[in-house]
Amino acid sequence: MASIVIWMQVRFLFTEIQKRIARHRNYLNVVRSMEARFSIATDEELEQYDDNCAICWDKMQVARKLPCGHFFHKYVALKTSKLCTLEEKHISGRKF
Repeated sequence: MASIVIWMQVRFLFTEIQKRIARHRNYLNVVRSMEARFSIATDEELEQYDDNCAICWDKMQVARKLPCGHFFHKYVALKTSKLCTLEEKHISGRKF
């Protein structure tokens, strides 16, 4: 009887590990997609706007430039990779 319980626990842990690996792969795909679609803002652009991030309010020293022209930190752009948070419009006119 104990071996059945142990087997069930091992099976549960194995499926949970598989789920975590799948989530991590999905995260990596999102990061790659974001880095390919959103260019890094140049120092001149950041100096020109001299702005804080609209989401986290930190000073932007490195930012991603969305197609709509807004700038966000990388981690903020990751969270909002489907919609521009300021305009609430789909980025690039594409629906995801």
